Amino acid sequence: MFKARMRFSKTGNAKFISHLDTMRVFQRAFQRAGLPLRYTEGFNPHPYVSVLLPLSTSFEGLDELVDFDLSVDFLPDGALGLVNGALPSGFCAHEIYEAAAKPGEIAFVSYKILLFPGENVAPDAIERVNALFERDSVTVTKRTKNGESDINIIDYIHEIRALSENGGIRMDTTLCAGNKSLNPEYVVKAVERELCLKSPPDALYTRTSILNGCLEKFR
Repeated sequence: MFKARMRFSKTGNAKFISHLDTMRVFQRAFQRAGLPLRYTEGFNPHPYVSVLLPLSTSFEGLDELVDFDLSVDFLPDGALGLVNGALPSGFCAHEIYEAAAKPGEIAFVSYKILLFPGENVAPDAIERVNALFERDSVTVTKRTKNGESDINIIDYIHEIRALSENGGIRMDTTLCAGNKSLNPEYVVKAVERELCLKSPPDALYTRTSILNGCLEKFR
């Protein structure tokens, strides 16, 4: 058995494909590529395929990860090209290698968030956003399976910086992942409240990297 890990991007219209459908995309692509997948046993066997840290629908991802098992003990020659030839538009495989690090070692994720693209925001807006996240406490209401609770999102943010881009605000941020994860939409909610907006701002979310506890690219 070969435990494979693939780095891929999900952009353009593919960002509107749900997590479950993304799983189906990869299962079909691996089968069309002729990879010898390992299947579960039982009455309804299915291939061992798992997307690490599923993206929210409408989020783009530039450096995503999917694990899958092969029934052989090696990666077939030309596997990367075969998979790319079977993937639909918006998906691109960048690398396939033997998985070593465990998913539990993922500790942080980096996002680029673009607000108000092309709207020419007020000159002081960027300063106000940066000042917001320099505070010791920024409370938002987070939805959980058990209801709602107020959290200090500063505890979940490793780094954040706002700057100007295309007339809007770009926020480069590194957030906690794993058991103490934070959806970047809560960062935008805090900005919405700080800038006294009457409706949620247009926001584009792009996950740029998945990191380990040393802030190195998770492999």
